[in-house]
Order: sequence, then structure tokens, then C-alpha cells
Amino acid sequence: MFKEILIVNKFLCFSLETGVLAISWFLLCVFIIVELIINYSLVQTLIRCENWKNTATHNDTDLIKDLTDTSDTNCFETSSTVLVALLALLLLALVVFCLLCIKGTKERNHRLIKPLMIWEGILTVTSVISIVSNPLNGIVMSILNAYMFVTLYSLYLKLKAEHEGDGEVVEMPELDLKEKV
Repeated sequence: MFKEILIVNKFLCFSLETGVLAISWFLLCVFIIVELIINYSLVQTLIRCENWKNTATHNDTDLIKDLTDTSDTNCFETSSTVLVALLALLLLALVVFCLLCIKGTKERNHRLIKPLMIWEGILTVTSVISIVSNPLNGIVMSILNAYMFVTLYSLYLKLKAEHEGDGEVVEMPELDLKEKV
């Protein structure tokens, strides 16, 4: 019952394969652009830190002054730098997930679709939770992420059924709401 609710046969008016490829390529472009921006900011932070270290010899009073001075960015802001570096690593993993999904769709391998599908599931849950803090954005993102998850999940089930059926194409069952009501 629950499985039938999460199945679609098309992505908008396109086939599931085309829809998953569109989702994967779109997310890949977004993740690469954000990754480049984050890496640029990381490099700028490291350059500023290195310049701060090389400008003069610092004694203990300079260190205390720099630690308490919030007017300028210095290299002691390691917590934000570490968070940005972790975000850059996460985005790199997401780029790999998108590439795996593209390859899995073209090769009809359901296992390669799974990482991006799991990520979209996590993103859907966090979007639903974010409705509390930002209702409009939370609702819109929840709907978009849920639809992308359902599309990925539907293709995953379709390819898994093909794989288990020794390569024969298995049609997904149509969801008939008239019988259930």
C-alpha cells in the first residue's frame, strides 16, 4: 500500500529516466557552482590568515586583542573555517552522488541511483521540519524535494524490478485511486 503511493510513472510529462537525468544534471550544476563559491571563500580566508601571520611578530597582547577584536576577520575564526570546509566536502560528495545517478540511469543500474535518492529523502525530511521556522519556503522546498524523491524512488524500483526479472522490462503498476476510495 505505502509503496504504491510513492510511485510515479512519469516526471511531469517526461519518462522517469529523462526526469531523473534532468534532476541529476540540475543538482550537479547547482552543487558545482556552490562548491566553487565555497572553495573561493575558503582560499580567501586562508590567504587572509597567512597574511595576518606574516605581517609582524605578535606577542601575547596582540593575540588577546585579535581574539577579542570582531571588526576584522582573522585566522582565529577556525570554527567557521572548519564548517565551511565540511560543507565543501559534503558538496563534493553530492557531486559524486549526482554523477553516480547519471551513470546509473544510463546503465540502468538501480544501485547507483540509491545515494542521491537517500540524500533527497533526508532533504525532504529536513524541508518538512523547516516549515516551523520558515513556512512559505519550507512548504515549497518540501513539495519540490518530495517530488524529486518520489521520482528517484520510482525509477529505483523500476530498475530494481528489471534487474531481478533477468533484464525483462517490468511496467510499474498504475495507481488507481478510484478503487481505493
